Amino acid sequence: MIRSVFTVASLLLSVTVTSLAAGETILVSTSTAGGSGAGSSYLPYISPNGRFVCYVSEAGDIVEGDGNGKRDVFLFDVQKRTNLLVSTGVGGVAANGISESAMPSANGRWVPFSSGATNLVVGDGNGFIDAFLYDSKTKTIERVSLGEGGEEGDWITYGQGVSPSGRFVLLGSVATNLVADDTNGKRDVFLRDRKTGTTERVSLTSAGGEADADCFVFVQPMTPDARYITFYSAATNLVGGNPNPGGNSVYVRDRKAGTTTLVSLTAQGQPAIGDNKVAAISKNGRFVAFYSNAALVSEDTNGAYDAYMRDLKAGTVRRVSLGNGGVEGNGTSLLRSMSGNARFVGFVSEADNLVDGDVNGKPDAFVRDLKTGVTTRVSVATDGSEGDLDSNWPFISDNGRWISFYSEATNLITGDNNGAGDVFLRRR
Repeated sequence: MIRSVFTVASLLLSVTVTSLAAGETILVSTSTAGGSGAGSSYLPYISPNGRFVCYVSEAGDIVEGDGNGKRDVFLFDVQKRTNLLVSTGVGGVAANGISESAMPSANGRWVPFSSGATNLVVGDGNGFIDAFLYDSKTKTIERVSLGEGGEEGDWITYGQGVSPSGRFVLLGSVATNLVADDTNGKRDVFLRDRKTGTTERVSLTSAGGEADADCFVFVQPMTPDARYITFYSAATNLVGGNPNPGGNSVYVRDRKAGTTTLVSLTAQGQPAIGDNKVAAISKNGRFVAFYSNAALVSEDTNGAYDAYMRDLKAGTVRRVSLGNGGVEGNGTSLLRSMSGNARFVGFVSEADNLVDGDVNGKPDAFVRDLKTGVTTRVSVATDGSEGDLDSNWPFISDNGRWISFYSEATNLITGDNNGAGDVFLRRR
């Protein structure tokens, strides 16, 4: 069974990451002694340029002085092979609460994250999980889950994404005071503009109405200019006609046009009836990838979850969790990431027929090149050995070459004896 692993500059840096050879797999969540960290590490997000990996760890020996016994957020520099503790309190003291990460900015400078700690910034008195933004250049933390008057949120808020410049931060929140007239009592999607100091609710109908169910964002939900934002929800009123009674559907919000559009559609243009989740959008806003247990194309006969990609311009949908030769997977496949140009997708799959030699009987992490039609298993050791336990969460750099992933396997590197999940990086 696939396990759920949960719980600046305006100009992008041109970085060539050269510290790994092709086909090499390394451990990211290393201890200060050089081995695997003494605790679970998970939820890895690689920066689009492939230089940085942001992740969460329960280990207390990733960096010196981490003695809080809490889950913390770390940033790994691939070139330097060093780990930096992100979730630190004022004055460099340890955070006094747990923290979780999200995808860093394109150049790795900005890291959005969430934390229940009360000592990351001065004046945090609401007693709830808040959203923060870490600036790795200045080593400062800013709370971004604020209302337009600067008031702190009155309920839980998660940091879910950031624009390349660090100006826009995407939030998921059940707080009722981030914007005026928030009366639905549901989890909503918000966008914080750090330049203007304003917060905008995104998960609305085209007429500006509130959603009647929780709305969620995940993985890569926003274009660089923050115009298009994808989310999923079981709301019945985001578009007309309650398109998917009782199930989650995927939507895209065009902030400039003020419209919300249903994305999870079949090849015939009908709403996908089932469970549709975890949307990622391309940089140009044209392509949205997600997973679904509905058969969106006629050749989908496996009765399992599959990963799909919709072309919003052409109005077409294609299944992307396929094996080499276009073979249909014989098990569940869940989308985890997509490159900014929509050429590469990362997914986890229980299927054992996507690549040759898959005999471990475990969920594995895969990357598919939609241009060449080649699917590659990435949760393998440098010598190509398959992992002996579950792997998940493949996250891809924009060029499709660098993939961070999570694995419980003990044989991907020598000396992995911590008995816990770890974060790895592989160069294809």
